[in-house]
Amino acid sequence: MKYGAWLAVLLVSAFALAISSCGGGSGEGGGGGNVTFFLVRVELPGKDPLNIESGTGPHTFELAGYVQGTGQRVKLTPTSWTLEEVQGDVGTLNSANGSFTPGSQGTAYVNVVWNGSPTPVRLQIAVRPAGLARLTGDVIGGGGTTAGTIVAFYDASNNEVGRATVMSNGKFTGLVPNTATKINVPVKASGYYPGEWTYNGDTYSWNVQNCHALMVLNQPLQSGQTSTLVGAIGLFVQSQNSPPPPPPTGCSG
Repeated sequence: MKYGAWLAVLLVSAFALAISSCGGGSGEGGGGGNVTFFLVRVELPGKDPLNIESGTGPHTFELAGYVQGTGQRVKLTPTSWTLEEVQGDVGTLNSANGSFTPGSQGTAYVNVVWNGSPTPVRLQIAVRPAGLARLTGDVIGGGGTTAGTIVAFYDASNNEVGRATVMSNGKFTGLVPNTATKINVPVKASGYYPGEWTYNGDTYSWNVQNCHALMVLNQPLQSGQTSTLVGAIGLFVQSQNSPPPPPPTGCSG
């Protein structure tokens, strides 16, 4: 399964609330009046769209608009729902209400037909096979929420085997094969340095090839079981008053 194409759309999702000063268009809010949105996007509330497990659901996507100036979230009603760039057996999407039934394994983008403005940001999803191991962990930072950060998982040969999205509580849960041994952080939440990050006292970098960290777990990965990453992943705050982080010290290769 290929994950590299996810980066651009995930950057938009992770940094979305940071662009509230940008211009937007008008659309119909849930209450029916004209409001101006700086962002409209497809969401899967309370769930990680990169880790939809086969055999679960149905899951319901929502179209959300964020009001210019206040950031208020408004649930919108699109004309129809669509799946785009489908790879594998991703599942079926109800075009009328956004209800999704996962298939066996695959990826796609969930998009909508909507007559308002701005153009909605579509959502990339990944359906993962049933029976994989669950890997949980924490991502911390001194600049506020780390929600929207993406953690990537690799095997011993540096093949990417999964990704997970950090939720509003700073935690992530990824569905991974038992062969996963390493982590990296390709996408950071708004306000954090885009390159380096820390884990267990060492610094790593997404910008250096295969500069991954070896995972330390509370128990070995097992199919159908949950393992926890020992120690939190740390992000560096990015500001005019903060120096750049130190160079990588712990690349496992």
